[in-house]
Amino acid sequence: MPNILNVFISDATIDSAYAWVCKNRKHYLPNADIWDLQFHWEKEREKIKQQLLSGKYQFKPLKIITRQDKTRQDKTRQDKTTIALWDAKDALVIKMLTLTLSDYLPIHERCEHIKGNGGGKQSALKINNILQQGEYHFVCRTDIKGYYANINKTQLLAQLNPLIKNDIIFNLLIQFVHYSVEDGGVFHTPENGIARGSSLSPLIGAFHLYLIDVYFSQIANIYYARYMDDFVILTKTRWQLRKAVKKLNQFFNQFSFKQHPDKTFIGKIDKGFDWMGAQFAQSGIVDIAPRSLKKILENIQRLYEQTPQRVAEYLNRSLRYFIASTDSPGTFRLIALVSSMAISPAV
Repeated sequence: MPNILNVFISDATIDSAYAWVCKNRKHYLPNADIWDLQFHWEKEREKIKQQLLSGKYQFKPLKIITRQDKTRQDKTRQDKTTIALWDAKDALVIKMLTLTLSDYLPIHERCEHIKGNGGGKQSALKINNILQQGEYHFVCRTDIKGYYANINKTQLLAQLNPLIKNDIIFNLLIQFVHYSVEDGGVFHTPENGIARGSSLSPLIGAFHLYLIDVYFSQIANIYYARYMDDFVILTKTRWQLRKAVKKLNQFFNQFSFKQHPDKTFIGKIDKGFDWMGAQFAQSGIVDIAPRSLKKILENIQRLYEQTPQRVAEYLNRSLRYFIASTDSPGTFRLIALVSSMAISPAV
């Protein structure tokens, strides 16, 4: 395998990261720092490269940005959205780390949110196909409460240390993990957790729980999958289910995580459970999951109030995701919404 630092500071990595940042921030406001980076790119490119090679590059604190969007129906009411945003240069370097580390960090094939491992729709279809074979009768479907915010920084860095044999890159990872946030001149460094909303977060989230993936993928007579911090385990017997749940809880305790009480179901499959937006019964997919349908309807309402032209695009994306179960009541409801708004579904 090539030297990790050479891969990290290669022209291909830098240029790919730059193109990604520009694409993801192309709709930012005129005073956003991405435009300054683009205008001075040739100069900044070499400056950033030299800072990285010397080990002197420092991430800036994330800034809390509050956006105010007036609704279409009520011009006096404003909806506030708060996000934590990396500096454009930092987002570039973090993307460089992501592109580099994707070949150095072990990611299990059963961790299905990572590109190349299927994605949410394919994960749901796998469960559908398995259930239709009729071998599994019990399920544990759960997720971690506040996964990103509760990652133990020391534990995560201890996992990364033996795999990242370069001080420059590991120092950048230390900075990324021990991030700070600036809000109106007040600085805060969270005791636990990593920042969401970066290109590196999903990769770190996949890697951190790798040993759980390895353990359950080797157990006979069960089916296991993970999508970030969402877990599903199918078993043939109640005894297998109890044993799997006990072991999963032991892993959660090891990482100091807790199950999300509102997103956990343990019991017989024929009572129904949700996974990747789909509702499952013993026969497989039977509908869009109630939580997902509720979220879709809420998003449609919000988009219609703010930017009506985006409703069609959003509805079509939703339909394409659920097209595998077009005979379900939830999908029919979406198609009815499309029809009532005179939108032609591109599915």
